[in-house]
Amino acid sequence: MGSVQEADPTPAIDMLADLPLATWLNYHAFRLAYLGGYLRAFHRVLARGLGVEPRLLLDWSELNADDAGARLAEALIERAPTLDAWLAARTAAGIVHTVVLHEDPGTAFPVPPADLEVMAEAAAPLRDRVSLLAGIAPGRARETLLRAEALGLRGVAASPFMVRIPASDEAWEEVWRFCDERGWVAWVHTSSHFWSDSPAEIGHPRHLEAVARRHPNLTLIAGHAGFPWTEAMVEVARAHPRVFYDLSTLRPSRLPQGELRPLWDAATGQQSDRLLFAAGNLGSDPAKLLGELDGLSTSPEVRHAWRYGNAARLLGLK
Repeated sequence: MGSVQEADPTPAIDMLADLPLATWLNYHAFRLAYLGGYLRAFHRVLARGLGVEPRLLLDWSELNADDAGARLAEALIERAPTLDAWLAARTAAGIVHTVVLHEDPGTAFPVPPADLEVMAEAAAPLRDRVSLLAGIAPGRARETLLRAEALGLRGVAASPFMVRIPASDEAWEEVWRFCDERGWVAWVHTSSHFWSDSPAEIGHPRHLEAVARRHPNLTLIAGHAGFPWTEAMVEVARAHPRVFYDLSTLRPSRLPQGELRPLWDAATGQQSDRLLFAAGNLGSDPAKLLGELDGLSTSPEVRHAWRYGNAARLLGLK
């Protein structure tokens, strides 16, 4: 990493964030509780967002999933900002547009997804500031796709590890074909995970590559940038020009280091048009993460692409 740059005045687009609605926060809490290692893995980030001691969340992670989920849901909902306050904080950070993900866990755990209609209704008046992607899972995909289309949504979010079916499996084909035919965006969890009930490499970039080969015109976003298989991620993006990768849950300041170095080398070179800024989930600090991005030794043109240009082009924003 080179010399520190001054903060970039370019507006930013955040490609992954949580909408502070009770229906989502309740689902998100039980999701973390039921997925075992997630509450432990993210306890510090969550504690920072909630303003509590990290030890408290570690203690909750030792409870049964129902009790842990109930306590976390109550805490998240009680401390959630209003939509106006959430938007104001994003404006202050320089974020002009945010992509919000809904999620469908399939049958991973006995908690229904957040209410897609409620989330869409809240996002609709904010369409110049917020884009919502519908969570999708095989088995009820057709119904969800038609609901999303009726709600005016233009993309989906898939977490193959949660349904234990890789993105390359035929079970997902209906989803990819639907999105391809309509010019929709598909965000796909493409990374390792912390759930022992799902195969460790189910999020490897090779599964996304199989989708890209079958649907070369489909815009695919590799959620979490294929970490830790970043060399494979770069190779997939090299071969498929409509494959992007986002930085959600990854620290921009660490891009030039270790396992993230292949992303740095690619995104400061021939793939500068593929990397997307994303702050991640609850408890993350978008302003701080953008500051880290601005602190990297890159050209103004590359920083503009990462902060805004790539995402604006992908989302069809001016």
